[in-house]
Amino acid sequence: MVVSTKVKNALAVLVLGISTQTAAENNAGLKFSAFEQRIWQIVQNSSAENPLTLLQALATDVTEPADQALLLMHQCRLAVRQSQQPQPALLQHLSKLHQSDTDRATGAAALTKCQQYHAMLDASSNQILQLENTAYYGLNASDGPLMQMWLSFDFANAAMDAGFVDEALQAIERSLSIARQNDLSEWVSESLGLLALLQSDLGQYQQALATVQQGLAQAKDPLNRETLQLRQAFVLKQAKHYDEALAAYQQLLYQAGPDNEQVYITAALNISAIYQATRRHAENLQLTAQLLQRLDKTQDPYSFAQAATLRAIALLSNDQYQAAAPLFTEAQQWFEQNEWLVYLVPTLEQWADLLAQKGYFAEAYQASQQSKQLRDQLNEQRRLRDATLQNAQLEVARQQQALLESRQAHQQVTAELARKEFEQRSFQLIVASLMLLALTILWAYVRLRQANQALAAKNEELDYESTHDPLTKVFNRRYFNQFIQQKLAQGGEALLLLIDIDHFKKVNDTYGHHAGDQVLEIVSKRLAGKLRDIDRIIRWGGEEFLIFIEKPTDSTNAAALVQRLLSEVASTPVQLAHTQLTVTISAGFSLITLSDIQALESTLNQIDESLYRAKTQGRNQAVGLLPQPAQELLTIQPAL
Repeated sequence: MVVSTKVKNALAVLVLGISTQTAAENNAGLKFSAFEQRIWQIVQNSSAENPLTLLQALATDVTEPADQALLLMHQCRLAVRQSQQPQPALLQHLSKLHQSDTDRATGAAALTKCQQYHAMLDASSNQILQLENTAYYGLNASDGPLMQMWLSFDFANAAMDAGFVDEALQAIERSLSIARQNDLSEWVSESLGLLALLQSDLGQYQQALATVQQGLAQAKDPLNRETLQLRQAFVLKQAKHYDEALAAYQQLLYQAGPDNEQVYITAALNISAIYQATRRHAENLQLTAQLLQRLDKTQDPYSFAQAATLRAIALLSNDQYQAAAPLFTEAQQWFEQNEWLVYLVPTLEQWADLLAQKGYFAEAYQASQQSKQLRDQLNEQRRLRDATLQNAQLEVARQQQALLESRQAHQQVTAELARKEFEQRSFQLIVASLMLLALTILWAYVRLRQANQALAAKNEELDYESTHDPLTKVFNRRYFNQFIQQKLAQGGEALLLLIDIDHFKKVNDTYGHHAGDQVLEIVSKRLAGKLRDIDRIIRWGGEEFLIFIEKPTDSTNAAALVQRLLSEVASTPVQLAHTQLTVTISAGFSLITLSDIQALESTLNQIDESLYRAKTQGRNQAVGLLPQPAQELLTIQPAL
């Protein structure tokens, strides 16, 4: 997505506003007020007969607008949840409170949050995520620490599910800071559990495990401790510490007993994945059979579909294709109908690989093609989520700009009144005032210049991080979305290559993820070293890189360049700590006339298929199209 100068300026205003706000919060402290403590005790007291009634009873005691906004937000949350009906009176009350503030700051986040609770009545509403983002980024200095903590925690969960890891980390740290200031041990432990999942997403497994331990040390509530133990086992599984993860899940099953359905299903699904990864196929067959018998398809269709895919994979691993295929197809259809592509795409890729291993090549090819189509849909969903987050940030930036302009107008009126008052004073007082004003302006100018310099440096750092892959330092897909829009507008020709490192999974499994990271860094540097300044290399995902060669001179030179890239990687072994690895790459390529996004997507799909052909033909080669009389696929091998 191309971001205009106006948009960047608006975001810069937003960042500055949030930074100023954060500094003010730190100075004022993050302790709950007496009113916030009363609200907290009501909404967190599970033994209260009717917390909504208790909240309504507080309405007569509230005088501060910020307290009114907090109270109305929690009334809205509980009323919508209990009645499953809209609450127009509460929405109207919050809207009036927001509009009555001359700065339009009070109640902005609370109003948006209430609108989100109403959107949740429609499970298919596409406004839920955008409203969550707008509420969080709409927090301002008028909102107290309880509102800040509550909305930060909610946003962190939503951002993690949407794949916004950096934004989720910032939000959960904000929630943690406030919870710790107010000695909320259970909230701290829940926030630490969420933080551990985010760290696991970033591959920081040791840090994630330490974070879970901190959470367990804080947690006293049995359900909270159980959730943290499940997350601890999940992190162990993600880190491929399979024996420890298996022991942790089995311990949870023992503690929970046979009647705890939620723990059993969660643990059993993960144990099945561990069995598959460790090739314990007989045990996996027995477990998945028991799991499917226990699950009710109508009451928990998601878990049933997930268990069905695990059962199908276990059956196929034990050479029972006829029993596995219809079970997997049924689960696949459910995931597609309900748009659970985040789970389905990697599962379908695993299914295709397993089919190929078992000799079902036609079925493997069909599954591979389906996974590619669904991955395109998943990428489109992610682009839409990116746009949703950016729209929320821009909307808040627009509100911040309007608030700034309103304050400036107010300051101008105040200055005019002050000028008239000064005219009525004595000459000596005017001179003294002018001198003081000059010193104040000078001090403000120095501070503003320092702040601008610091902000410029931070913005430059943020710009780099947002457009580069943190491991390999090459460009990322977000940068490519901006870059390709400019190139499509300019026109011309380009050579596109989609490159995949051969047998990369084997490197990770044999030598560990640290070795895999070294291979990714070295290969990306070798490829980048063969490119011109006007060309681009992009981390496309996992072990894949996309290379954009601008205006290649002719087909012969383009083919020679492809061969040089293959040779550059294959000719020199990769030196690791205790061994050398011969690393090769496979590629799909094509020349494209830059015109529109449809042609680009068609070319990307074509080179993806060519890459797949290069893999199936033996790897360490490139397959693609260059202008030739016959327009046939061309296979290029590295130079000897």
